[in-house]
Order: sequence, then C-alpha cells, then structure tokens
Amino acid sequence: MCDCWRFLSSNGNLPNVFERVAPSGIKNVSGASCTVAQFITEAEQYNGEVLTYSRLKLLADGRQEMTVVTKTASEWDSSTDIIAQFGTGSNHRWIAPGETIIAVKLELGDKQTLAHKDSNGTWVLNEVPSYTVELCRCKRFLSVCRGIDYFCRADAVTANNLQFFVPTGIPLRTNPSTHNTPHIFPVGNTSSEITEFNYEYTAQPNGTVRVLATKNNHGLSDGVLYLPTDFYFNA
Repeated sequence: MCDCWRFLSSNGNLPNVFERVAPSGIKNVSGASCTVAQFITEAEQYNGEVLTYSRLKLLADGRQEMTVVTKTASEWDSSTDIIAQFGTGSNHRWIAPGETIIAVKLELGDKQTLAHKDSNGTWVLNEVPSYTVELCRCKRFLSVCRGIDYFCRADAVTANNLQFFVPTGIPLRTNPSTHNTPHIFPVGNTSSEITEFNYEYTAQPNGTVRVLATKNNHGLSDGVLYLPTDFYFNA
C-alpha cells in the first residue's frame, strides 16, 4: 500500500526531536506527545475489505506495547487518516517523549503478520525491514520527480504521435495514472509549447514508463517532453 505519514505535535511551542532507531523504528526523543496519521493513495479501493492494523511500540520505561485491531474499511479516500479509523487512544496513534514506534503494519485480512512472541514472551518482528527494499517496494507504486525539472527527448516520432521513455528506476507494478500533465516543446525551443496532446502511459519491465503523446498532425519532426517538479506516476 503506497502511503504517507504525518506526525502532529500536541504542543506547537515545543520542538520535537525524532531519531531513527536501528534496526527498525522511530523514537520521539524530546518535545511534546504527537499523533501519528497515515494516508493511503487511492484508499477507496479498500472500502468493503477487512483489514488489520498492528503496531509494536516501546514505551519510555522499556515495556513493549502491541496493538492489533481488525475492521472493515468504509468510506475511505486519500484524505482519510487510516490509523484514526482503528482507534484514537494512546495505544493506537500516539507517541510520547521517550517512546519508540518499532513497526506498524496494515494488511488485508483478519490476521496480523507483524510480530510474534518468543519463548520469553517478548514481541519479535517477523521481518526486520530493509530501508532499501522497502523503498524499492514503494517506488513500484509511486514515482516522484520531486524538486527537479525533467526533460526527455522523443524516442520515435510519427505524424500523429511522439513516443518517450521516462526512467523510474524501479518497474512500476501496473500502468500508471499521473498527477499533473506533461508538456511538449520543439527541440531547442522550450518557450513554444505544443498543446492538446492526449497521453497514454505504459509501465515497462526495464524500469521506465512509455509515454505516448497523440495529436493529429502535430507538425513536429522531433520533440522534448517536460515533466514539472510536482509531477508523479501513481501505480
């Protein structure tokens, strides 16, 4: 599930300090207690599905706290705070100073696969996430330009089409939709945009997206595709 997280302080006058904890987790070192919110791209696709939310937290006194809640998604969308749908108590969505969130998992079905208890009764993660692996998984769902202007020259040109290949690094899991619209210019002239193209996006196994721009009799013999800084592929 492609998601994003937000930490919201309960006291804006106190600066919070967070640090990454190896091998997994984030610690609220100092400041105020914070709520943790999760938002999922195209969350409406899970409406009607049974999902399980689990969170393993290390309290300031060293005790573990494991929370597991199962419910059926209803009326979710991309603006829904997912964690709040499972509960708003301290064991659901709060992290106080000195506490560490070891891991959180949201999964389809009524069983949690985040962690298990060992012979000493200690919760142990079933899988210690690798940052690189998790980032690659995320990039299969979302490829973001983020802060750069990207230019790509046409790979092929016909009377009605221009074809471009945009690198994503990781093959997307399916053909993407997009946030924002590309722009096409003649080669060497980025001040004269050619408009009214229709765009088709096809994920490629080599870690690119084929962008097919179609406009009858577009009049170009070559072209440059421009992606603005807030453009992204959503797969």
